[in-house]
Amino acid sequence: ADLFATMRDFARSYGTLCWNLSKAIPSKDIPHIFTTYLPEQANTRNRPQNSVIPLEDFDTARKEIINEIKQTPTRRADNSVSDLLQTAQKLAVHSRVCDQIGLAYRNKKLIWHSLIIIFPIATALLAWLLWNQLDWKNRTLLLAGGLAIGILTYFLDKLLSDRFRHSLRRAEFLNTFFNQAYNHEIGLSEREDLQALWKSVRKEMPHSLQAIPPSNFPFRLTRRRLIQELEKTIKNDIPQLRRQLETPSSTPSPQPSTSPKIY
Repeated sequence: ADLFATMRDFARSYGTLCWNLSKAIPSKDIPHIFTTYLPEQANTRNRPQNSVIPLEDFDTARKEIINEIKQTPTRRADNSVSDLLQTAQKLAVHSRVCDQIGLAYRNKKLIWHSLIIIFPIATALLAWLLWNQLDWKNRTLLLAGGLAIGILTYFLDKLLSDRFRHSLRRAEFLNTFFNQAYNHEIGLSEREDLQALWKSVRKEMPHSLQAIPPSNFPFRLTRRRLIQELEKTIKNDIPQLRRQLETPSSTPSPQPSTSPKIY
């Protein structure tokens, strides 16, 4: 303001600033730019004598800047709470999908381990019933067959376990567990917000499942308890934290002023 004689000078500087910002900011619209000045400089002899710049408009804009600066701590805290809420929601989706994965893996392992136990027991029972009726060759074949079936079932268990873990890298396979975890919510509505949240979580799930495979998941009762505590935090604790940031004396942020009117 101590160098501008007319509003044309100010408009030229303001336009140059907006032009340079348009090259650096990847958005269609230029954000609101607050204008201010240093009163000590504007009232000195450096200011042109014929200056017609309306300093009253700059005074109004200067107050807006001060109000915006005062609102910065509250906005920063609110942004932190928003980030916490979004992270907790992603973690909840991740946990519920992992719970379904752990349940499916446990059921499959239960079947595979049952086969490993049943075959040797069945072979031993058969050998006990027919032991006196078989010669030593048939006894040897029976025992060797039972042992071979047990070993084959063991390696089949490892093969199916590895195949299950490899399938967790495919998005369509993970979508199955997501639909199982949220079948009630998705059935009631489209829930585009939930679908978008799942897409962001699904990208990282193959890496996390490699670091912690389903075989290392905690017991389901423990998983369910932790998920319930997390969902309780999302529903109650985080909103309460946001309400604590709101004080009765807080006032809404002033709307950006259009003065000086140079547009």
